[in-house]
Amino acid sequence: MTSISIRNVTKRFGDTAAIDGVSLEFAPGSFNALLGASGCGKTTLLRLIAGFEHPDAGEILFDEQPVARPARQVPPEKRGVGVVFQSYALWPHKSVAENIAYPLETRGLAKGEIATRVADVLDLVGLRGFDRRSVHELSGGQRQRVALARCVVARTRVILFDEPLANLDMHLRASMLDMFRDIHARTEATIIYVTHDQSEALALADRVAVMNRGHVLQFAAPEEVYRAPADRTVASFVGRGSIVSASAIGANGALRAQVGDVEIPVRGDAAAGSSIRVLLRPEHLTIGTRGAAAEIVSSTYKGASHEVRARLLSTGEDVLLELPAAARPGAAVFVSAHDGWIIPGGD
Repeated sequence: MTSISIRNVTKRFGDTAAIDGVSLEFAPGSFNALLGASGCGKTTLLRLIAGFEHPDAGEILFDEQPVARPARQVPPEKRGVGVVFQSYALWPHKSVAENIAYPLETRGLAKGEIATRVADVLDLVGLRGFDRRSVHELSGGQRQRVALARCVVARTRVILFDEPLANLDMHLRASMLDMFRDIHARTEATIIYVTHDQSEALALADRVAVMNRGHVLQFAAPEEVYRAPADRTVASFVGRGSIVSASAIGANGALRAQVGDVEIPVRGDAAAGSSIRVLLRPEHLTIGTRGAAAEIVSSTYKGASHEVRARLLSTGEDVLLELPAAARPGAAVFVSAHDGWIIPGGD
């Protein structure tokens, strides 16, 4: 297990700061996700950790030993890092076993040990019997498993994933998520997982770093990122929800929010009487006989539930709800909420 420290790292491409003064601490054996939209800097940060790019400022340390500074760069092959790319990066002229064995061959291991370790890791990733196959004969999911096996067989201290599931369909993604969890539990490697898919990040990671324009907006446990986003950008990017205007009020010693003509319980900090912005998650809203007067705008079938959009008559703002049954557009309803989060920083 390896700790990774990123301290005030900046990386520029021309006049653009892809990474701008980022500091993060990844604990030994932890599973971390870098989450953000395209162009946020997450892949550049991964490449800095791997050693494929060098920082213009700051430093990166493994177990408190520097591996990257502007004037000193430990090469990728000496960092003990394995990388699983979106494109798989397999040798097309080699068999499955030969692809997996390659990092062991470069170290000069004995053929017997290589064969044993390759067989073990093929079992681990569910590819027993595939050792002699050409990579051209494999599906996308199977190729990704070979790429993962190549990292695991080398027993690297750190495994980096760069959008590994982007080319796979929904069903293959679900099975690969289970495999990533299993690999992490077995190897105890420190994992950093780059993705733009919040469902992957929330399902896999111990901690999630939400990135935007080269900055880390929040680095916390998935539950905290979802329930208590650090600002409006995080609140809008992670999960489904609605952000509505409100006023903070005190009631019986508990902070509440006045949304239009109703009060709702909220979490967070605000001065009584101040204007606030409140995040309302769909699962915290219901339709009943009491609450804020609203009109149904749309109802979309999602399989397990219906996603319903309702417009609050008092403010003209829309909110999303998850309901077991469809709602008729144009219908007059009352919307109530049993939880809300005051977004720090207001607008």
